[in-house]
Amino acid sequence: MSSSPQKEHYQGCLKLYAENKITKDNAWNLQLIDFMTSMLRRHDARMENFQTASTVLDATARIYSFRVDAVHWDVLKMAGGLSKAAQTKRGKKDDDNVQDEAPAEGEAAVTKKKKKRSKGAIASNPEVLNGDFDANDCVDPFFERVAATAG
Repeated sequence: MSSSPQKEHYQGCLKLYAENKITKDNAWNLQLIDFMTSMLRRHDARMENFQTASTVLDATARIYSFRVDAVHWDVLKMAGGLSKAAQTKRGKKDDDNVQDEAPAEGEAAVTKKKKKRSKGAIASNPEVLNGDFDANDCVDPFFERVAATAG
């Protein structure tokens, strides 16, 4: 690109960045990352101001992160589609080979349900609650020395 369209694109990218309108959909159309390298090679006057340079760097980092997120999202969609296709394919094969295994006449199908036992959170013995709170078996020796000297 020549200087004028490059400058317009540069300003458009920074405007999108300032308005927080960079998305994973438009991140692939923004070429600020490519322009930044050429601007650094040419020692562009815009890159001498640290505030501008940091803004450009932050905008390119955001563009790059949205590109990475877009690729990650696409990979997850493909992996989900592949696993779903594999499950349906595997399900069709399993349905063809499965025979109904009903229990014989003398056998009964036994299914047991496990009972959940609730554990009480309330102490059943009130003496546990009325115990001596000051009796602590594991007191720090350093703390004891400091407490004794503090008086």
